[in-house]
Formats: sequence, structure tokens, C-alpha cells
Amino acid sequence: MQQTSDNSVVSIPFTSNKIADRDFHCERKDCKRLVHAGEAQGWFKDPMERWKRVCAECKVIYDARAAATTRRPPQISIPRLRFVEAGVFAQLSSDPKHLKSSAAGAKRTYIIEEKIQVPPHAEFTKYVHNGNPVPNVPPNDPEYNTALFLCAVQHLQYIKTHGLAYVSDFQGYAGLLTDAQIMTSPVLLQTLYGEEIDGDNAAVNLGKETLFGDGNIDRCFVRFPEEHQCNLFCTWMDLAPFDGNDQL
Repeated sequence: MQQTSDNSVVSIPFTSNKIADRDFHCERKDCKRLVHAGEAQGWFKDPMERWKRVCAECKVIYDARAAATTRRPPQISIPRLRFVEAGVFAQLSSDPKHLKSSAAGAKRTYIIEEKIQVPPHAEFTKYVHNGNPVPNVPPNDPEYNTALFLCAVQHLQYIKTHGLAYVSDFQGYAGLLTDAQIMTSPVLLQTLYGEEIDGDNAAVNLGKETLFGDGNIDRCFVRFPEEHQCNLFCTWMDLAPFDGNDQL
């Protein structure tokens, strides 16, 4: 917790450089306010951040496994990557004791994330686009090896989630990744809403919310086994090619 100049209390989960990502508010009808003492500590977490970290655990497990074996071919260079830190910034009332319970809570709330320092004349790299699970940079690009590795991580996530999810839209700079997209199977929508919901369009037409925003394109997810191209990192992770797929 930290006190601001106007005596507002905020919750800041990390101390590195921060940047406001987006203003946060809850549109669900069943949302309830927490009492003041608990709101700053128990404010809504960004679901995207949770999923990114869960899926990233798969890569960490395989990194540890490889370090304990001699299976890594000498020509493979493993990129050192991580997602930026993220959290919630909440501006609370300077005098909460005199507020009614219905008015207690944050006046403004922001999702914030660690700022990626990009030098002049440099720019972010989009390694993998959410519309196509192949490298988004050409083979002669210095970041091509990283793009190959992230495509293999997608393959690993797809297998470990039993074909239900993977992370896409990888982008960033200097080993830091940000603004990723969670891709999920339409089966998850059917689990939530019933078998008649066979995709995003059907959910929207019935007034249902889709999962993880507009970037979670169900038709792209369905094509993943056909469009993914295995590479040397997939081989290193003991991932079998999907039937009929080319390899990079």
C-alpha cells in the first residue's frame, strides 16, 4: 500500500516502471462492492494476466527438464523471455470513514503494467500474430529464432491444455512480452452456455459474452493443428507434428 499526496490510498504490487494500460470498470449486473478495508487488496484481477502466467508455466517446466538432460542440440539457442509485470492501481477516497457503504471503494481504477524501455530508432517486434500460428518475422530477421520458440510454446500449450487453449499475439522488445491474446476452443463456450453455442458469433447473437475479447478468434483456433508448422524447438520438447503439417 502507498499513500499519495492527496491522501488517497493505492495498491501497487511492484515497484519497477509502470504504465497505465486501461481504465477498469465492471459491467456485470451481479458485481458487488467490497467493504473499504478489503477492496484495495481484493480488487478484480486481470483474467488475461492469470492465463498468460498459467500457460507460461508449461515453458518453465520444459526449460527445467532440458537443463537436467543432455537433449539440447548445440545449435539451439533458448530465448530468455518473460511477460511484463502487471497489477491494479486503485485511487480510494481520502476520507473513507465518512462514506456510506454503497459509496465506498475506488474512485478510479486502472490496470497497469511494467513499461518496456525501447531505445530511439528501435521498435516492438510482433513475433506471432493471433490470426496465424507461424512466425510473423522473416527467416533473416534477428528475432526469427525467438518467433520459432514462441510457436513451439503454442504447440506445447495446445497439447498440455488438451486442445483447449494457447497464448498468441506475442509481441515485445528485449525479452519482455506484453499485450498477448488468449486463444480458446469453441468447446469452452459450449461448456459455459450449452451445445447450441458453437462459436463467437452464436454467443454474440444470443447476447452472451465471449472469452478473452475480440482477438480470441474461434476460426483461427480451430485451424491451429492445420496451420502450425513444427520446428526444431518442437522436436526438442518432444512434441509430435500434427498429421500432414510441414516443418520449419
